[in-house]
Amino acid sequence: MHGEPDPDGGIGLPGATAIGRGPEHLVAALTLAGLLFVGAAMGMLNLVVDGVLRPGAPRLVYGIAMGVCMAVGVWAVSHSLRFRAER
Repeated sequence: MHGEPDPDGGIGLPGATAIGRGPEHLVAALTLAGLLFVGAAMGMLNLVVDGVLRPGAPRLVYGIAMGVCMAVGVWAVSHSLRFRAER
């Protein structure tokens, strides 16, 4: 029937699928991971600039959140490159 996807994910071209991962997926993943890391690093600068954050627990929570964002960015880059290398 017209408009329904093939059950195997094919798009009518030999060797191609609708959800294939080409090099553009790697570029997109690396770009998003890089932006996440850079954004978190810029957020960390708020910890050393006086008057930007209130002192106390929110400062600690903010620092932990930015550290987690940086770690996720690093993980996303390594995961993307490792996945690409395994293919």
